[in-house]
Amino acid sequence: MKTLRVTNSLLCWAGLGWALTSPLVSAGEFVDPPVFTSDTASKTLDLLMVAKPAPIDAIPGVTGWAYEICARQYTNSTGDGCLPGMANPNPYGGSRLQLNPGDTLKVHLVNRLPLINEAKHKDDPGESFLAQNPTNLHTHGMLVAPSMPAAGVANPVYGDSVFVLGFNSANGAPDITPTSHIHGDVRTDTIDYQILIPANHPSGLFWFHPHAHGIALNQVSAGLSGIITIGQVKDYLHNLPANTNTRHVILKDTQISSNQILSDQEDPGLCATSTSAPGVCTADDGSQWFFTLSGQLNPTFTVNSAGEIWRITNASASVTYELQLTKNTKGTVAPPTNMALQVLSIDGISVTPNTGASLGDLKIIGGAKFRPIPCPGVKSANPAVVCANSLHMMPSSRAEVWVVNRDASGTIIKADGSQAILQTAGYATGPVGDNWPAITLAQVSFSGGTALKKAPALAVAPSGLDYNQIVAQLTTANAAVAPNAACKPLPAGWKRRIFYGNPIDTNFGLGFELIDDKGHAVPGSFQISRLSLMQQKQCACH
Repeated sequence: MKTLRVTNSLLCWAGLGWALTSPLVSAGEFVDPPVFTSDTASKTLDLLMVAKPAPIDAIPGVTGWAYEICARQYTNSTGDGCLPGMANPNPYGGSRLQLNPGDTLKVHLVNRLPLINEAKHKDDPGESFLAQNPTNLHTHGMLVAPSMPAAGVANPVYGDSVFVLGFNSANGAPDITPTSHIHGDVRTDTIDYQILIPANHPSGLFWFHPHAHGIALNQVSAGLSGIITIGQVKDYLHNLPANTNTRHVILKDTQISSNQILSDQEDPGLCATSTSAPGVCTADDGSQWFFTLSGQLNPTFTVNSAGEIWRITNASASVTYELQLTKNTKGTVAPPTNMALQVLSIDGISVTPNTGASLGDLKIIGGAKFRPIPCPGVKSANPAVVCANSLHMMPSSRAEVWVVNRDASGTIIKADGSQAILQTAGYATGPVGDNWPAITLAQVSFSGGTALKKAPALAVAPSGLDYNQIVAQLTTANAAVAPNAACKPLPAGWKRRIFYGNPIDTNFGLGFELIDDKGHAVPGSFQISRLSLMQQKQCACH
């Protein structure tokens, strides 16, 4: 049988200057995250993931949290640790899981996280258990079943369900009482997942991260995340030239105090009065905010004449990026301009608008996730081409773009040694919202060999999403799971009425009451709970 493999492309990192003495130093040429690929014979990717403290290589002396990952056949005798040399290098930067439609993803998740220092929700009523740092796993954006195991199973296996928490026994036993807001199953040290990818699942870019309500933000902020790719880019870019390079860029940000301690409860105002250098801003008190690309600080992208596909994931828990590729016109003193980028896919779905769609239509259809512009050299009636000069990427968003050298008019030219800067221009979310800083993220050099791509754009094919077939497969998967005896259906004609913002002192306050078949509120049924809706979703799963 063919074995699983990890493409350990990061072993060359030792020669890239990671012992940084200043944030102004580039990390060298960008290196793609390591790849774990499913076995073609068994159509399975079977992994061990250990959530644990890990060094952040781009910030010497600083520890975050990350997933140590290896194929299950390369684990130690206990099965809860990877053999030396078999795990992903630089875990904080993130890894890529490469699967295909019809594959099965198996994960043995181990919690080795420490007690949590921050996390404001651990002080909420009924949520003291959050201080023990429980965790779980979620495959964000994928169309997979959130199945739960039958009650009483000795070795339960979960689908993509967020209603299970794995506690590190070293942090003590959780307080499970009637007043505790633990909704779902509790596991000690490990959780086993088996997630079937539907045979008709679209090809595209997705990601994985913890989804423990109340501390998911903190765990993602500390570095717990990675990406998933389904199928191949050529599935929706049929005529992609063979010499076109593809990059996988994971955007992560980390706030570090002046004493080199990572903050998992980030302050969006840290850079309000600060100085910035490539990849980092420094606050008046010495605290710093680092922005890395797949774990690399201010790397260089060398783009040849054929251009490159950049598959970008915003794996930040909070930050909104306004991504732009800015370039000075070679040989002039003109101000830098934002280069045109062809948008190929947004959030795992290829971008193929209808003929004659206006730029305003494209902005609405795209959910304002990019700033559409006419594609240089392409007729406006072309239904398969969208360009943008800025990508508006909120947390969890994914975008795939074609990057190629262009002159001041936008015309594609050969790689001539010209330079550009990948940056986030900063973004304010409103008068009482957050102000995310402007940061230089990477250097881009248009140089190198290969033939010039003469066509003004790449042809993008539809993702081929068949909702009916996917729904049928998910229904079958959910039906195979026994119902939860604790979840009782309401009497015929009864309903739950949900109240938002209750209690009013929290944006996430939720309450509910029961309404009988006559339309009357049932006396004594009203409840207030920040997570009450989550609890009812758990019952609704069956």
